[in-house]
Amino acid sequence: MDVGTGPGKAVWDLLAYFSHCIGSDASEQMIERAKQEALSRNLSHRTAFLTVEAEYCGDHALLHHAGFEPNSIDLITVAMAAHWFRFPAFYLSAAQALRSGGTLAIWTTSSYSATPPYQVPSSAATGDEGAENPSAAAFFDEAAFERKHWDRDGVPSAPALPDGSPGPYLLGREVDLQGGLKGFDSSGPVFRWREAISEKAHSDQDPIRVIADRLMQVVGEQTKLVVAPSCTVLLFRRT
Repeated sequence: MDVGTGPGKAVWDLLAYFSHCIGSDASEQMIERAKQEALSRNLSHRTAFLTVEAEYCGDHALLHHAGFEPNSIDLITVAMAAHWFRFPAFYLSAAQALRSGGTLAIWTTSSYSATPPYQVPSSAATGDEGAENPSAAAFFDEAAFERKHWDRDGVPSAPALPDGSPGPYLLGREVDLQGGLKGFDSSGPVFRWREAISEKAHSDQDPIRVIADRLMQVVGEQTKLVVAPSCTVLLFRRT
């Protein structure tokens, strides 16, 4: 099961290792896209897509509707969508779906920071939920918990190449410098900064101009860069 699946990209990857896979997402539009993609890939018979919030992914009625029994799922994967989940309510629901010995894998990558007033906080903080819902320790084997990291602080975890140059990043990709800056230009934090300090928007103090100037000081005339986030996976084993 992939929770927060969006259009189902992780589902197609998981089907290389599992006979069947469920994708769930709170967005009905995303789930419809995933269903259409499953049809185009001729994979509808191996997939089920559910419109449901992460905190209810283990709902017994939904699992039955998808053709699965409660406490029968081998693996639940979650990527960046986890930043918006309400913990520990999600742990409770995941535990209702997983079989004993099943794994909850939460993947996350580093992201870009913003000046605090212009960044919308995520919903991952537990807030008052902790008083009403049990923690992960109630459902998962604490001794079996694993945390794995790759490419911390921009240093590739892969061994160096034979010529001594750094090894590849786990999630590295080549980007066009101007294209990358254009992507930042439409990001939420930048938009809110420009709204709050409109007199400095698109000036030398504009965030995009500052980023561009600093990058050019480092990379010079290069127009393409290999960029990569660090990556961490948390592995929980169901008791």
